[in-house]
Amino acid sequence: MTLMQRLWGVVTRPRQVFDALLKGPTWIGTLLCCTVLSAAVWAALYSTEIGRLALVDQLERTVLATGQPVTNTSYTDLQALSGRGAGYAVARAVLLGPVLVAVVGIGLHVGTKFRRAAGPISLRQCLALAAHAGVILTVRDIVAAPLSYVRETTASATTVGVLFPLVDETTALARFLGSLDLFLLWWAALVGLGAALVWGRAVRRTAAGAVCVFVAGAGLLAAGLSLAGGGG
Repeated sequence: MTLMQRLWGVVTRPRQVFDALLKGPTWIGTLLCCTVLSAAVWAALYSTEIGRLALVDQLERTVLATGQPVTNTSYTDLQALSGRGAGYAVARAVLLGPVLVAVVGIGLHVGTKFRRAAGPISLRQCLALAAHAGVILTVRDIVAAPLSYVRETTASATTVGVLFPLVDETTALARFLGSLDLFLLWWAALVGLGAALVWGRAVRRTAAGAVCVFVAGAGLLAAGLSLAGGGG
């Protein structure tokens, strides 16, 4: 498969793409493409006045979620940070690109030590699967950045939380629902698919397990932020 065929295939027929990657693992081109695209769309947003204001709002909400007050001085500091939106976009793309792919890929490879199927699985194969699962995160960025400009906020429009607008956003429940982004759940399912293939496990059960682990992690994070922020 060509690069474009693999990128599109992850969205439309991931099992076929993952099977092909196990036979001929390749990942650097996909990772570079996704990282550059993610950095570019957010840098473009943060280069606008609306984008900078949205970034300030995001940073302010992050500070408040940790239980810290936002004073006039700290708000001024946040406004100054918003002027470095391009750097923030690049750092974000690297964290959710190369760093996350390395963590997931190594995790998949470690899990192969306990696989039930015969035959060795290389780290290169695991990295290939992790990098291609990350295509979904780039799709999320391509969708989210324009929506953030239109809505004038970086708060995701694709979370379960948008279905419950009356829930107080300072509560643990609101943070939990807000962390359940549909694209992230999709990504978790693809990681589970990759895990099933390299570990020799049942695909549906492993993919469902990966989604459940993600949901549980989101719940723990929401509870931690609620405790830190003093929320209910």
